[in-house]
Amino acid sequence: MSTTTDHRAPDQRSPLAEILAVGLPSAATMLSYPLMQLVDSRMVSELGPVAVAAQGNGGLAVWVIGSFVVGAMTIVNTYVSQNLGAGRLKRTSAYAWNGLWVCAFASIFTTLMIPFAGAYFSLFPHEPELVRLETAYAQVTLAGAFFMMAARTIHQFFYGVHKSSVVLATAIISHVANVVFNYVFIFGKFGFPELGVAGAALGTVLATVIEFALPMALFLSPRYARVYATRETWRLSGPRVRELLRIGWPAGLQSGNEMLCWKLFVLGLVGSFGAMHAAASWFALRYMMLSFMPAVGIAYGITAVVGRWIGAGNRAEAQRRAVVGVVLTVGYMAVCGVLMVVFREPLIRVFLSSEYTPEEAAEAIRIGSMIMICAAVFQVFDALGIAMTGALRGAGDTIIPGVLNAIFAWAFLLAGGWFIATRYPQLGSLGPWIGAAAFIIALGAALTWRWSSGAWKRIDLDRPGAPAEAAPEASRGVEPEAALAADAAPAPTSPSAGPA
Repeated sequence: MSTTTDHRAPDQRSPLAEILAVGLPSAATMLSYPLMQLVDSRMVSELGPVAVAAQGNGGLAVWVIGSFVVGAMTIVNTYVSQNLGAGRLKRTSAYAWNGLWVCAFASIFTTLMIPFAGAYFSLFPHEPELVRLETAYAQVTLAGAFFMMAARTIHQFFYGVHKSSVVLATAIISHVANVVFNYVFIFGKFGFPELGVAGAALGTVLATVIEFALPMALFLSPRYARVYATRETWRLSGPRVRELLRIGWPAGLQSGNEMLCWKLFVLGLVGSFGAMHAAASWFALRYMMLSFMPAVGIAYGITAVVGRWIGAGNRAEAQRRAVVGVVLTVGYMAVCGVLMVVFREPLIRVFLSSEYTPEEAAEAIRIGSMIMICAAVFQVFDALGIAMTGALRGAGDTIIPGVLNAIFAWAFLLAGGWFIATRYPQLGSLGPWIGAAAFIIALGAALTWRWSSGAWKRIDLDRPGAPAEAAPEASRGVEPEAALAADAAPAPTSPSAGPA
């Protein structure tokens, strides 16, 4: 065996082919979430505009809490992909398990929040009926928050081992189930009570249980157990949790703080102009999600690809592939921006059921169209911020991006949005949205600068004394696909030959 470190490339495909192979399924997965939410909103819109606003506000309030954990656990992807590139396949599952332990502890907090949901929504200047419906939706989703956090965490394992198609398949199944559950519980079908907005929350929770259970079953299957030791690493590991939180807390801050600021933005700034402004903003936000959620999926792919090449010891190739991912993301979101402008009015009309009077429908279209134009302006910068976040996380560079995101969110999104709303109230909810545009443009430019500085090249996550087996030199660049294909063969006599 050679005494030099083997830095063989973990993937011989072109940069574009590799990014597409990992990023497209994850982009499709993330696209499925706003599509599911569109269906949810359309079904709930049969109950009227107050119900739509309640669903959006209630769901966002819970997502803000969960997003701190979900954001932090995206680092599971980083550790898994870097160990994959280094050939340490059996180390990968330990990060997934300890990420799930973090979710279990966090779910204790979300459960304790259930009795306080009503008091929380009462703090905002919302009419009593809106507060009642927001509370009902939030309480149900808080009860099922563990499955939301755990599903997203186990997804990061599959992204990290470049099996994003697994996540896509389970997401599609769970979303179909969500539509069925919604139909049953919102409208009271097949003998079940008519629960309205709370029924939409229940349907989402039950679908999320499926979304967690399916990939978890594959994770524990005999084939994955042989290759990744998924049945051996389930115990809580303090060192592993510390590794995840050491790099993950800034990612959690970035995700959680941004969601907190967006919640205050929608509930406080936009909501202060009335339920119609809140509903129109949620209509527009559903389409923004169709733009940025697939971009987030591509970013997960960028993280996995960058991490794998860094694990294999080739940072130059990691950089080349990151650039390809950024270009792909920017191109997609730029097209979305054009579509938002061209088709803004018919897109808003999709949500206008017979419950809306002609006057209400006209007002919703007017407000929603202005917001869609504003959103189109910042699409390219949003793409830069999302893609650069994925690339930086693949290298473990999370602290500066997390801090910048927190500062800019409070300075531009909230303080800037509040200033415009109070200084120019005649703009209505468009005023706060101008502040939102400033936030996204500033963040995209800052994260692009961070990547260009090259600071990420000096980060090494593989600390001495890590509580895992050392990676044999000959195992660097080993393909998990080959190991999975060979799992039916007799066990190899040497551990460097790969898991059996």
